[in-house]
Amino acid sequence: MEPLRTRESLSPASASVSHVRRRAPTACRVCRQRKVKCNVTSVGIPCLNCVRDGHSCEVSGRKRRAHPQSQSNDMTTTRDATGATSTSSSGDFPSTIACSEPPILTPITTPLTASAITPFVPPSGMRDEVEHETAIEVDPSITMDLGERGADDYAIESLASSIMEDTAEATTETFYVGDQQGIGYILDIVGEPGGISQHYGLPYMVATHDLTPQDVAYLRSKGVFSVPSDPVCQALLTAYFYHIHPILPVVDAAAVLASFRNGGASAVNLLLLWSMFSVAANYVDKAVVRQAGYQSHKEMKKSMFIRAKCLYDNGCEEDRISIIQSVSLLAFWYSDLGERTESWHWMGIAISLSQTLGLNRDPDRGQYNTRLSERQRQLWRRIWWSCFFRDRWLSLGMGRPMRINIRDCDTPMPSAKDLTNDFSELPPLIRAKYMPFDFQQLAEHWVVLLHLSKVLGTILSENYSPTGPLPSRSWIEATEQELMLCIAQAGDRPLDASPALSFYSYHLRLHYNAATIALWRPYSNRVATGVSFDQESAWFAHVNQKIRAAAANTNTMLDKVISDQLIGFIGPMTIPVLVPAMNSHLLESKSADPLIRQSSLNKLDLFMIVLRKVQDVYSSATFIHGLFLQAIAKLNSPHYSGANTPQRISPRQNSIADSTGQGTLQCRGDPIPMDAFWQIDDRISDIWDLLPTFSGAGTDENGSS
Repeated sequence: MEPLRTRESLSPASASVSHVRRRAPTACRVCRQRKVKCNVTSVGIPCLNCVRDGHSCEVSGRKRRAHPQSQSNDMTTTRDATGATSTSSSGDFPSTIACSEPPILTPITTPLTASAITPFVPPSGMRDEVEHETAIEVDPSITMDLGERGADDYAIESLASSIMEDTAEATTETFYVGDQQGIGYILDIVGEPGGISQHYGLPYMVATHDLTPQDVAYLRSKGVFSVPSDPVCQALLTAYFYHIHPILPVVDAAAVLASFRNGGASAVNLLLLWSMFSVAANYVDKAVVRQAGYQSHKEMKKSMFIRAKCLYDNGCEEDRISIIQSVSLLAFWYSDLGERTESWHWMGIAISLSQTLGLNRDPDRGQYNTRLSERQRQLWRRIWWSCFFRDRWLSLGMGRPMRINIRDCDTPMPSAKDLTNDFSELPPLIRAKYMPFDFQQLAEHWVVLLHLSKVLGTILSENYSPTGPLPSRSWIEATEQELMLCIAQAGDRPLDASPALSFYSYHLRLHYNAATIALWRPYSNRVATGVSFDQESAWFAHVNQKIRAAAANTNTMLDKVISDQLIGFIGPMTIPVLVPAMNSHLLESKSADPLIRQSSLNKLDLFMIVLRKVQDVYSSATFIHGLFLQAIAKLNSPHYSGANTPQRISPRQNSIADSTGQGTLQCRGDPIPMDAFWQIDDRISDIWDLLPTFSGAGTDENGSS
């Protein structure tokens, strides 16, 4: 496995000559004077800030005491866009909080409107200012011809040495040696029993990805260096931390907000920034959308997604934690059925990279790992379990296999403190601006959601595996008790709850109801083992009652969302958890009893109204809305001859049914072209105009989306 190459030069001479000191990364002169985060250590000289603003990028060393014998070797390193990589140190960054975040790239987008972009104008005389500092020493052998062996070879050798001798300097990057079946067994042989770590800090290495002038020109043409104005950025960040962070806390909130506070949007990692903005665009008001130069939420969201994807595709970011954070957010993107890079694609990248870094493994297994800070541990736990959460619910919503095997994971589950510690380091005014006052309860809800996701994984592996027998009745009932214990931990919603806490309290129960339906649905036409022949009728009635109750509870939660005027909080993760209840109502609409049939269609109407309300923002809502419209039209067609109830299969028929592919209830309709959605006459009465208007995220002054 090739280690990640970052940060600081490591050459043959630096590996053998003792007088060359390693230095931590720093900022270039312009970024230092502006007090913004500089990515010169990631992309080399010039940094992207200087490229974007047209400055000369210079890197100087730290001030040192005068030594006559060494002054002749001092030099100042400068270069243009085609020069070589230089190294520096981050000691000038204004906040210790921001320093804990991995070095980051700068933001990217197509130019918005002139009013939406704030170019940097340097103070007069900045370029002429000269700092009286001693320059960084550069060993001449770095530029010598190394023959068959290059700097990369020596960097890899240095990595092997640092692992064996445990001498690597602390960095934000780690190397995961893996389990005993791989190279990790070497460490078991030579190390002390019970004291072997799997996570090692990477030594500073040569940055190998230099942006050529052509790269910069291409990125500029895509608008990657054009960030929105400060008011738009603040609105997007507020929307992100109110709506996304409580349910997917993959970013270091304190580091991002401290960087933005000290240096504006340009001080935040560009790939991460555009990824965050692409999701936050779902929630901002229409006025913000227009201020940013867009006509709709979808247009704004697509523009920011394209910028983030451009940065990712061009390999502008080498820090793998930043990449995982970014692609986890890009996984919210959904355009159409033909899109290759949709949720499943991006989450696959996030999970794969997380396992490459060993985030699925407890870094303190065996003994406490002193190479990692507590802040890193908390961030890693949040990132890994966020991937786990998305993996389980994407599997349920898309009907695809789970990627994460729970047996390969021993990373401790996060606590609410892992989220709240982020904000404890921020000033109270910043916390109040970007987070609800009851964020502690939101953090506790997220932990409950993780426990629900863990139980859901068991349900999917046991109930929906293509091989193996169905579970027993006792397992089903025990799993139901687990779900009930999970949701009981959430407690009742406080009377003075913020809108965010109110919505996510309902949102948590939507997940609970969806998991309950997933538990019982396979048994609507199958008898679990342990149910006797004379109890089969009672069993089917019991199963259907469980499914109907969970679907009805989903209606209740959705009705509360509407009555509390929280439609603006509905996000991309809400729509998939509505589908199990919608399926239940659709199945009930096939009943021979006219009263049951009409009642189920009335319940389904509520979902269709909500989907129609949010489909201007979410393409997935458009798809689900159209799909169910066509299904309802087909069921009501006079030519439809489908059975009113699914065939029931007893345990004695299961083995035969499994071999013929008839063991599960499947709806096998004709292929549904997207164009057909708009040819269906919408006969569901639009009662939305009867509801009170409200002022919330994603709405304009009149309350329309």
